[in-house]
Amino acid sequence: MCDVQIKVRVEIIPHFSINSSKVKITTIGGVEMEKAVNKKAMLEKLNRETAKINWSELARFFAAGSTLYVSSAQDLLEVACTVAEDEHELFGQLLETGNVSRVTDEQAKRWLEQDAVVWASVILPWVLVQEVEQPQT
Repeated sequence: MCDVQIKVRVEIIPHFSINSSKVKITTIGGVEMEKAVNKKAMLEKLNRETAKINWSELARFFAAGSTLYVSSAQDLLEVACTVAEDEHELFGQLLETGNVSRVTDEQAKRWLEQDAVVWASVILPWVLVQEVEQPQT
């Protein structure tokens, strides 16, 4: 059996927001790699903080202009991660394609009348919402 030791220096570099950072790894050979800190961990955190909630409980956030609608074509957690990581270019594309938009007056009124339950994820200052898919019968 042969034991091999590899020395690695890890340096945390702040990136955009409190919720994110980048890791710069330098190996002995001087090879540098940058990668986002564990996207899986971020998605797990967001998953724990995402829940179903009655739309009526979010009405005040809608009134403040803080609610964003995420279309069912998108994964709510992936979009929340995009917002949390300040991925401006990707978020811009989601806005341009209509996959993310402000909640409209019509949506808010319909959800209130139906006493709808939506998925919600809070990434300050935003509350991202997505309609709960109804099981097909």
